Amino acid sequence: MNVSSAFVVAIFFLSTILALEYDELTCNANASPKINTNECLHAATAFSTLLENSATVSSPVVIPCGTCYEVDYTNNEVITLEGGLNVLGHLYFPSTANMVLNTTSVVVQGMWSMTT
Repeated sequence: MNVSSAFVVAIFFLSTILALEYDELTCNANASPKINTNECLHAATAFSTLLENSATVSSPVVIPCGTCYEVDYTNNEVITLEGGLNVLGHLYFPSTANMVLNTTSVVVQGMWSMTT
């Protein structure tokens, strides 16, 4: 097997793995209201409350499972999450959101949505 065919096999294998389905996190499945509903979005907590009034956060920022958070930055603020962002619940970016998010990682285990 030459290098290019090994590369194709590796890509096929990787795409097969990435195509696997997964179950909803139990804490989201049992949430009330459900995180994929308008009811949850209407009661969403402001994302800025997780950052403790700081534009730079060194510890991981977690969107808790079973909750909805709405990005409330609208003035092109620069937010740096040095510890990464882990979305267990639902993080929503409304059409009014306007920010720059610098981070080392983003892990979405729950739901991430945006409107334009």
